[in-house]
Amino acid sequence: MGTYIYVSNDSSQKRSQTILRTAQQSNHSLNIGKLGSHVITEELRAAIVLFYSQLNEKQRWLYVGLESLKLGYGGDKIIAEFFKIDSHTVSKGRKELITENFETENIRQKGGGRKSAKKTPEIIERIEKIMEYETAGDPMTGLKWIKKTTEKIAHELNSIGIHVSANTAGKLLKDMNYSLRINYKKIGATEKIDSKSRKERDIQFLYIKQRRQEFAARGFPTISVDGKKKELIGNFKNAGRIWRRQAKEVNVYDFKSLAIGRGIPYGIYDLLDNSGLVVIGISYDTPEFAVNSISIWYANEGTACYSDKNEILILADCGGSNSSRSTMWKYLIQQKPNPV
Repeated sequence: MGTYIYVSNDSSQKRSQTILRTAQQSNHSLNIGKLGSHVITEELRAAIVLFYSQLNEKQRWLYVGLESLKLGYGGDKIIAEFFKIDSHTVSKGRKELITENFETENIRQKGGGRKSAKKTPEIIERIEKIMEYETAGDPMTGLKWIKKTTEKIAHELNSIGIHVSANTAGKLLKDMNYSLRINYKKIGATEKIDSKSRKERDIQFLYIKQRRQEFAARGFPTISVDGKKKELIGNFKNAGRIWRRQAKEVNVYDFKSLAIGRGIPYGIYDLLDNSGLVVIGISYDTPEFAVNSISIWYANEGTACYSDKNEILILADCGGSNSSRSTMWKYLIQQKPNPV
């Protein structure tokens, strides 16, 4: 009785397919390990990998376990190399087939698999506490970034009994509106910061951190102040969207001559109360304007929370109207009644 073998008309594939079909008839099963390179063609290898990729996790390890059983001793290693998987996965599938100890309904056993990281209030509170003095941000976009690595955050969480990996810590930070930031080439060759200056800067920030903690522990106010980007007032395009039937038409050019005025925002952020106030000026960003803005904040917001306090900590950068080099700023801020 004869045997029919179907092969391609292409002569380049006909010979390899004939050898493959003949080997399959003689072995009656696909013996991956014992088929030579002249039998395992690229076509067959691709078909096996495609079939393997369509299986779910349980079916995969049972299939590789079955093929390992066919090969006998050393089959785990051969199958693992063929499918580029861990040999322990093959061994697990082989043992489950032998013992018939596997779930028929679920892919994994109950309770198996990696535990999902839940965004619990406890974890969020702990991360916020860790990042309290390690966070910087962009007030224009709302993005925040940190100086600590996710590995250090995970280590600190693990030390207090919250077991998470560095990857999980990164996912939680992303959910909390943190983002990865790359280095930005901005410092020129003449502005290079030497090790001594870097050490002095660290000392300054450590001192600021200690002062913030002292004021917070005593319930005294700490505010962060800074002038913001000046904005032209008029029919100009701004970022953002609103619900309308038709788009609002605005000026094509943002020329100053088309503006009816210019707004100068000055922001005051209360760290203890986690609230802020923006005062809009219409002339110039001067020390007088900065001090008056703080006075407006205290009159409208500060007195409600700190009427019984006689000290206030003001955090400001070294430029603009509240520059550390401005004697007018230092003079005017001292002329205000306590605590401002």
